[in-house]
Parts: sequence; structure tokens; C-alpha cells
Amino acid sequence: MSLEGKLLQSQWSWWRVPDQSLTARLSAIALRGAKALGYDSEDAWYDKLRKAKFTEFKLTGNAREKQPDGSVLDSEFGSIDNVVKESITLCHVLEAQDVPYAQACTVEASDDPEWPGDPLFENPFAKTDPNYCAVAPYFEMQNRFSALGEEYPDLSARWRADLGSWQSWPMSHASARSMTRLTPRAEPVPCAPGGDLHLRTVAGEAAERFLIQAGIGSDVEWRMRILARDRWLKADAFEPWELWLHAIREFWLTAREKAVAGGTDAGAFEGIAEPLGYRIGKSIAIGGRVWSLMVTRHEPLSRIIKRRLLEAIGPTEEVAGAIQNGKIAHAFRAGAYFTGVLAADRVRKLEPSARPALTPQRKIGRPREDRNDKIRAAWRDQGSPPVTGEICDKLGKQFFADELRDKKPGSLQHKRVRERVRKTIERTPAT
Repeated sequence: MSLEGKLLQSQWSWWRVPDQSLTARLSAIALRGAKALGYDSEDAWYDKLRKAKFTEFKLTGNAREKQPDGSVLDSEFGSIDNVVKESITLCHVLEAQDVPYAQACTVEASDDPEWPGDPLFENPFAKTDPNYCAVAPYFEMQNRFSALGEEYPDLSARWRADLGSWQSWPMSHASARSMTRLTPRAEPVPCAPGGDLHLRTVAGEAAERFLIQAGIGSDVEWRMRILARDRWLKADAFEPWELWLHAIREFWLTAREKAVAGGTDAGAFEGIAEPLGYRIGKSIAIGGRVWSLMVTRHEPLSRIIKRRLLEAIGPTEEVAGAIQNGKIAHAFRAGAYFTGVLAADRVRKLEPSARPALTPQRKIGRPREDRNDKIRAAWRDQGSPPVTGEICDKLGKQFFADELRDKKPGSLQHKRVRERVRKTIERTPAT
């Protein structure tokens, strides 16, 4: 504050910078957040952090300086530690402040690992309800994903962390023809004509509607979360369709961490994640020299190795970081599921009077299936025998006939049905 009593604008600078690339990316994301709040400087974002209670910001000193015009400037200073983590928290707080009832809301997303995010698959409002139109776009987009999923049931989006890019498979017709021309094969290269274009188009539109234009800090929060997990990525430069795929990846990785921390078997969770979302793949350990180049130069592993003629990790180096490949096995089905997760989140943020009436036993999300109760009843009728593979197969044939039609014993679908029956019985309430 000057001696004239005028409050001057805050100025922020970096202190204890881990690397210049990280600060550049955070600065760009902070500017996006500030603009979403109606400001034109990233300093406004840090000011918002400074005033937030959860940051616990404290002044550590003060100074008095004489200015060129003869006036005297009094200033106070302090620091915000772990600014990336605090920025992610601020995104959550701003999102909640946009909905007055948020703190009083008692209906939360389900922690059931069988349906991470507790997605919605149909509009919970009647068509005559004014709020029907508020959430209708989610289900329109969900239907588009589902329709494309039927047309391209095996189209996957593979995350090549070593290349720093998403690749669809089967590839486009042009790419398959080019590969065949370069390396003639006995069998034709699998291709999905139009699949890649459809994926980029619909995923980009979904990101624009539900992440980028969804409200204060929505896309900023996702970019922050992605950046916090993979520091070498340039999250602020993603194309909309890339942001959508990365958001799906981040959602499932976070859900996996929570499920495993809660006692869920990692293998069982992967069985859920593969058909509905993202499954992790091979990890690559990286030594200190290459990792430093990746983070500071903001380049993927393959480019660093090719340009510098280095190995990912030297024989005497310690592991400094790691990257992890993975894939969205069914890209359009995963898009439909994730849209349902965002739809459920949107419904939870409506005014209490606007939300659909729910019975005390029902949670927002996929309606509870009566089939689970019937499976438990059939199991009890058999005398509650030990839960063996034979018992699960018999009940599976009885209650999942459509799912098992034309499926051979030992197939992936057969194993999923057996696992689902087993989990349903294990969750039988004690009597």
C-alpha cells in the first residue's frame, strides 16, 4: 500500500523453481483459470489462492522502498508452497461455490468399485421438468458414443507414453494401406475406416461441451490433475479430443488408486476397467539424466533417446521417474461411460429443489439391478454352498444367458460373468 492509501496490485514471482518447463505450463493454466474468473492476469489466480483458507497463507516479511517518483512503497510478502496441489483444490472449491447448496448436499457418488463414478445412463428428470433440458446434452452425447460403439466395437485408443501420443487401433484405411505398401504382409492389416476421424470428432465435441465450457475451472482442474501425474506432458496444449482421452485416463487411474487403497484387489479392478474405461500397461523406468531432459525440455522419451543417443536408464543410474503405457480398449464405450459420470456429477450439483426425488435406499447412478437379489436368493436356495467356479457358472448361465450366448467356456466374457456372480454373492448381507 502506498502512502496515499492506495492498494496496489499484487505481484507474484517464482521461488524454488523445480524446472522452467513446469512453471511455464502452470503459468499458462493459471492464466486460463484467472480468465474464467473474469481477470486478465495469472496474478489474480495466485491472489485467489492467497485468500483461500485451505492454503493457510502467511506473511513472512515486509519491506519499504522509495519509488522513482519520490513516493514510498510499503510491501509485504509470503509464499504459497506446492502451488500445483493448491490450484487443484481451488478448482474444486470454485466449482462448489458455483452451487450454493454444495456443502449441505448429502447424496454423494458411490464408492462401489463395480461402477466407479456412479454414472447415469438415463435422464432422471421427467420431460416436463425444466431441468430435463439442463442434463439432456449429456445423454444425447452418450447415445452418440453408444451408437459409434456399435459401429466400431473394437476401436481402441492406445496411450503410447514413450511417444507422448494417443494412437487408435485398428488404424485408418489410409494408414493400413500405407503400412501394407511399406511392409507387405501375408494377411491384410486390420483397419477401421472412419473410426479415427469419428473418435477425434465426437471426443473433441464432448470435451468442448462438458470440460472446457462446463463452468469455472473445469478444464483447468483436469489439466492440473494430468500435469500433477505426468510432469513432462504439456497439458495446456492438448487438443480437445486429447483432453477428453486424458481425462478418461486420469479418472480411471484415480479410481483405481482409491479402490486399491480401500482394499479392492487390483486384478479385480482391472477386470472392471478394461471393458468400461482405461487399463494400465507396461511401465518404463527412466534414469535421472533422461528424466531431467523430458521434464525440462517437455519432450517424450522416444524423442530424447533419438536426439541424444541415450538409454532410458544407464547401468549405474538410479530410477528418477517412470512413464506408463495403457489403453482405452473400447474407446466409444468408455466415452459413453465417462459421459455418464459427468452427467451424475452435474445432477449432484443442481439445487436441492431441482433434483429428482430419490428413495432413501437409492443412489444417484446406475439403477440397482433386481438380478443381484435374485442371484443371492438362488444361492441361498441351494443351501449357501461354498462359492466355487462351478457354482458361479451355474448361476451365470441362469441369470446371464444373453451375455453368455455363443460364448465359449474360458472366454473373457465367461470369466467376467463368473467374477460378477462371485462378487454379488460375497456382498450378500448377513442375516
